[in-house]
Amino acid sequence: MDPRSIIAVITDIKDEEFYELATNLGKLKALYTRNQFTLCKENFLSIEEVGTEEISVREVVNKLSLVGGQGFRKCNCSKKCTTKMCLCKSVNKLFNSKCHNSQPYCNK
Repeated sequence: MDPRSIIAVITDIKDEEFYELATNLGKLKALYTRNQFTLCKENFLSIEEVGTEEISVREVVNKLSLVGGQGFRKCNCSKKCTTKMCLCKSVNKLFNSKCHNSQPYCNK
């Protein structure tokens, strides 16, 4: 359910070899060489539409994902989590099998 492609525009070329890319969510943090992306003939995005903040590719995929992106959240609590200090509780998510190092917990 994560996107296979990210639509971006070239905003700058550094040293005639490294390309700065930007999406509608922001400018990508890394620079890319020409063999790391494919040019598209259609104009899906213009330079005027790109965001200004720096963002990683993983953050872009997470924001575009229909299921929340790659990975999972887990807390490092050692006891039952009943306060907002717990990462899972603070975002109103159910605990997963990675939480609590197999300790008993109350929000399954």
